[in-house]
Amino acid sequence: MFNIGAGELLLIFLVAFFVVGPEDLPKVARGIKRFIVKAQKFIRQVKSESGWDDVVKEVNEVKDDIKSVADDIDITKDIKAAKKSIEKEFDDINIKKDFDDIKESINEAQKETEAFAKDIKTELEPEEINAEDKTASSKGE
Repeated sequence: MFNIGAGELLLIFLVAFFVVGPEDLPKVARGIKRFIVKAQKFIRQVKSESGWDDVVKEVNEVKDDIKSVADDIDITKDIKAAKKSIEKEFDDINIKKDFDDIKESINEAQKETEAFAKDIKTELEPEEINAEDKTASSKGE
């Protein structure tokens, strides 16, 4: 009630021992005890007559209601859930991976086209040489 520690209580008893004396100390202790008991009864009576307990109970109920409403209004949980959902969607989309795949496909197509062009070039070159040979041989005859 008074938040008195053991060391403080010992100091109070020592001061009381020196001030009151060892013979009257038990009488003073009993008187202090009676005073404390009467004060506690008085406080309980005032609380019950004034409705203090009811007021405290109502205040605690209102506090709990406000806390629950505040928890319901708290949108941080919803925002975190939305953030996770969006991150999951971006991971599913993974645009960078798609672009890398497209780039790789384009590079493969380019290599195939270059190889095809090289094949065509090699096929056309001998015909040009043969055509030149035929023209040269017909002129030379």
